[in-house]
This record gives sequence, C-alpha cells and structure tokens, in this order.
Amino acid sequence: MDAEKKLRTWLPLWIGIGIALGIFIGSKYGQFGRSGRVDGSGKIDAVMSYIRESYVDTVNMRQLVEDALPNIIQELDPHSEYISAADMKQVNEDMEGHFSGIGVTFYLLRDTIVVTGIVQGGPSEAAGIMPWDRIVMVDDSLVTGSNLHNEDVLKILRGEKGSEVKLGIRREQEEQLREITVTRGDIPMNSINAAYMVSEEVGLIKLGKNFGFQTFSEFI
Repeated sequence: MDAEKKLRTWLPLWIGIGIALGIFIGSKYGQFGRSGRVDGSGKIDAVMSYIRESYVDTVNMRQLVEDALPNIIQELDPHSEYISAADMKQVNEDMEGHFSGIGVTFYLLRDTIVVTGIVQGGPSEAAGIMPWDRIVMVDDSLVTGSNLHNEDVLKILRGEKGSEVKLGIRREQEEQLREITVTRGDIPMNSINAAYMVSEEVGLIKLGKNFGFQTFSEFI
C-alpha cells in the first residue's frame, strides 16, 4: 500500500516534469525537420543560437552578422552588394550628387595623400591648398602609412558642412610643415564630364562614374 501511495503521489509530478521538458525541447529544436536538418534561414538562426549560448568566449553577435552578410550577398550576382548602415550615408551622398568636404581630388602615392586637383570655388581653394600638396596630418593625427586606403581618406576629409579640419601640408621646396584650417562646405559631384558638338549633326556627351539622382537632369 505504501508503494502504491508513493506512486500516486509522485506520478503527477514526474508527468508534469516530462511535459515541461518536452515543451522545452520542442521549442528549442522545433526548427529541425524529421531528418534532423535545418533549411534556409532556420540553419542560420540555429548556428547563431548555438554560438550565443555555447561558445566559450563572449561574441559580438551584431558584428558577427555584419561580417557574414557581405559573403552571403556576394553569392547572388556581381551587381548585388550589402551596404552597412555606417556606409549608407556616403552612398546616399554619392547618389544625391553632392557631399560636404574640403573640395579636393587626390591619390595615394607611396602611402601619402597627394592633392591632384582643387574644386573651383570650393573650401580648399579659399584656404590656399594647391595641387601636389601632400596631406600628412589631419587634426594633429598622422595620416600616412601602409594601412591607408581611399575609403579612409574620404572618411576623414568629409564631414558636416561648416565644420573645420586642420591639415598639415607638405609643400614642395618648403622645409616647414604648413598648417591650413579648412571649413568644409557642399561639394557638387557632376555626372556629365563633357558635352559638345562633334559636328553639325553629331553631339558627344561623356557620362562619368558618378551616376546618381541628378544624372538625368544634367544629361537633358
């Protein structure tokens, strides 16, 4: 009788525990099919969940996703590209046909920023920057070295309209580093680089790489 009484007492508890455990397992592994496989986004969710819960070190899950997405998108076709939120501002500026900056064109020569052109009427022209000046300092920070890329230069030279940036300029035939402060302004980005009549009946319009929202109106 005692054994039967104990069984009646504990049986509901064990049944309840079993049901709760079954619900937990079902919710945790419900994305698996009968074959034990996960398809599509379910597999990605499962892997991310395992990393979050079981990996030995703390992982920045947001950064992990950001790093993984470009590799996923590039498998679609050559024209598909993932653009992060951090880079979207520059993309919008390029598409809108203008941005705020100092108004120079440049290239990297032996890891040094060399000014190749000045936007007429732009901030750099007003500040006295000249073609072939070398920008070696930006706001007291050295900007030379093997790790410097065009994207890095754009980020440090562009900025909010009206903001100031102090440049350390190395000019030919000058021993002293010249310090020039430039107030950033709106810089237009024209899509049409040339437009003229080749003959009385044939015209030529040269469209540059800055294809954006204003390209059609410029073309017309």
